[in-house]
Amino acid sequence: MNTTQIDYFRKIAEVGNMTKAAEELHVSQPALSRIIKSMEDELDMRLFDRIGRSMVLSKAGHAFYESCDQFLTQLGRIQLSAKTNSDTEGSLSLVTCVESIYVAKLISEFSLLYPKILLCEKTSYAYDNYVDWNDCDFAIRATSSDFEANFADGYVGNRNHLLAENFDDTNNRDINDSFSFLTNIMNEPYSLVVNKDMKIASKDVVSLGEAADLPFILPTAEHSHRSRILDFCQIYNFTPKCRLETTHYSIVLEMISKSECVALIPKDAPGLGGFTQAKMLKLDNPSICRNINLYQNKTKPESAAAAAFRQFITAELALNRLN
Repeated sequence: MNTTQIDYFRKIAEVGNMTKAAEELHVSQPALSRIIKSMEDELDMRLFDRIGRSMVLSKAGHAFYESCDQFLTQLGRIQLSAKTNSDTEGSLSLVTCVESIYVAKLISEFSLLYPKILLCEKTSYAYDNYVDWNDCDFAIRATSSDFEANFADGYVGNRNHLLAENFDDTNNRDINDSFSFLTNIMNEPYSLVVNKDMKIASKDVVSLGEAADLPFILPTAEHSHRSRILDFCQIYNFTPKCRLETTHYSIVLEMISKSECVALIPKDAPGLGGFTQAKMLKLDNPSICRNINLYQNKTKPESAAAAAFRQFITAELALNRLN
């Protein structure tokens, strides 16, 4: 989202008519309609109610309109910071334990804003020993929400990975003494991915319990994502029947496209792309989600590059939360 889109939105809100706003902005009415539609898609909210030829702010639109000044102020600060600090030089290392489109976007945008900082991203989905954690400046990993409190059946699973401050990796327990929680990046719900020809695919929203008798594709045993899925299934009193183990989303989607298997995949994971036979179903329990958090290595002195990354992430998250 940019300042031009905000200006267009405010003009429509002020004049109350799409055609009149387009005339005053010197743009075509169809182009202006597309811009507003793209904003609504990005914000995942309806900004206007269409009443005849009038455009009236919706409840969400009113809230967004009132936050526009704050939004633009924050955006200006980010742009000024980027211009001021774009000459910052150095390097930093980041270990990521999640596959997320939004995280990838943050990393890419930082690298574009700070071309003189070499960012080395190291992937470690299983928290293995191939990554020297102590050499990393930051870590991004996922934890489960403490969903058990929402259920009265008394189930208590493996809670290690439910705690934001804990790394549940048995091979790197000392990372608890090195990395401290910095901020939550996003809370992301899981979706159930199924083959479109399956009976369950006739729905758009399902309960995880409806998949109890279906064959699952699960992450491999050393992957932290696996224990999270098993805990979610235990809430509905079943252990998933494993048909295939893999950590690659492309294999998961290929298998689902050709068979009646299902998988739990985070909503912001790489999309279905060319896998047209796969369908992503929303789960009716919002507690089935993961929290993606940022941690900083407190044993390393903060370099100028690390400070720039921390400030960038903090500013970006503040800006997004205004949305």
